[in-house]
Amino acid sequence: MLASLIASLLITVAASNDLSFTYNRFPAAAANDNLILAGIAEFNSDRLLRLTNDSMQEKGQAFYPHPVKFKSNGTVSSFSTTFVFAIMPQYANLGGHGIALVISPTRGLPDSLPSQYLGLFNESNNGNLTNHVFAVELDTIYSSEFGDINNNHVAVDINAVILGVVYLVKRQRKFAEVLEDWEVDYGPHRYKFKDLYRATKGFRAKEELGRGGFGVVFRGVLPKSKIEIAVKRVSHDTQQGMRAFVAEIVTIGRLSHRNLVGLLGYCRRKGELLLVYDYMPNSSLDRYIYDQPKLVLEWWQRFKVIKGVASGLCYLHQGCDQVVIHRDVKASNVLLDSEWNGRLGDFGLARLYDHGSDPRTTHVAGTPGYLAPDHARTGKATPGSDVYAFGAFLLEVASRPAGEVILVDWVFANWVSGQIVEARDPNFGSEFVVEELDLVLKLGLLCSHSDPEARPSMKQVVQMLEGELPLPDMSSMGLSLSSIGLNFGRREGLMGLALSTSPSSGSFTHLSSAEESLVCGGR
Repeated sequence: MLASLIASLLITVAASNDLSFTYNRFPAAAANDNLILAGIAEFNSDRLLRLTNDSMQEKGQAFYPHPVKFKSNGTVSSFSTTFVFAIMPQYANLGGHGIALVISPTRGLPDSLPSQYLGLFNESNNGNLTNHVFAVELDTIYSSEFGDINNNHVAVDINAVILGVVYLVKRQRKFAEVLEDWEVDYGPHRYKFKDLYRATKGFRAKEELGRGGFGVVFRGVLPKSKIEIAVKRVSHDTQQGMRAFVAEIVTIGRLSHRNLVGLLGYCRRKGELLLVYDYMPNSSLDRYIYDQPKLVLEWWQRFKVIKGVASGLCYLHQGCDQVVIHRDVKASNVLLDSEWNGRLGDFGLARLYDHGSDPRTTHVAGTPGYLAPDHARTGKATPGSDVYAFGAFLLEVASRPAGEVILVDWVFANWVSGQIVEARDPNFGSEFVVEELDLVLKLGLLCSHSDPEARPSMKQVVQMLEGELPLPDMSSMGLSLSSIGLNFGRREGLMGLALSTSPSSGSFTHLSSAEESLVCGGR
């Protein structure tokens, strides 16, 4: 038994031809011109609409008399409605099931049932996709057969109480995230999955920027700020040190340097981690130096990128509160911004430790061909192992062997013959500064020395690239090709660059931490 009184009704439909109407009270003489009534619905003496009375298991309906067009030229219109109503059961604990605002393809729902069906459906058509009925219900009684959440709720009904509820539950699960108490401290760096989903248009294939061993990267635009971002989806095991991993990711997110790709934040869901980075419109460096690229970077552009990456690595090693070891320096992880500046990105393998402490032993990770032999032997990632990878990076950016020749052999042979510049990549043409190219190729060999003590620090590398520190006498370093592990060739086929040194070889005198940090500045 349910008595419902609608005192005011306002509906506005936004379409090409706007439709709106407001009923405060209904004129007695022309009431049916405003609403079409069915069942036991009626206008009372106060000219208000009364949907039901004290009758048992009866229904009342009221429909706007004219069809409302919600779609025009392929565009679906939005609408808003406001109404004032009262639900007054005859007895406090005994009343009807509720009231619903409904949109249907026909005027009235003649086969619908009262009670738990709310005058919308019946036993045979409940759940049929052919109903084409949308309703918002205010349900006051729990109906277990429909999966109601409680006895006092608002729900969306799509062709059935249950389908709407299932739809909402599925939508909640779709955007569900994993959030634990300890992550509250990292709030500013945490994104909602729903925002990232919308930013990337549902991680649509057309928004894909690239793939790697650690995940897929998508371009996105944040809904509110309209900032362009890159979102990497990475699978993870929540039982394997995720708290420590997120802590390190957030720490890296606090770094600020013009030659690092900014890590803006993250989102964690069951089974995956999403990392949000600054968007780099000119993609990664490897696209411009391998496989006959459509656009070839000239030497001055490459040299600019090299110096930028060196500056970024120097900052990671000596300019931060903790030592940050990147562990995956290579051309595909160097991104180019709108001004073609090189920015080192992808910190998925990065490790941190305090200045002056000994880096902990961990599993060997990185890309074959860029792994320092000392890292592979001890499992310890150090600034020296990043320097080794940077040496390999220098050679792949500046040189290109003729034919099926191993890159390191090619560069080394040209150095021995006194013509190291002849090892250059012919793609950037004849417009280059000989001294710069000579420096980069020799520095590539030196940084990739098999003895970590013979490698320069990144601070010294920056100084040499800027002309503030001379390159040491290469002949005094006792460089010679190793007899094993040499297959430094094409992209993703880098299987080991190794340079050995004689017992009498020289080594760099490393400066103090204070002196080292002078070259490493932030943004």
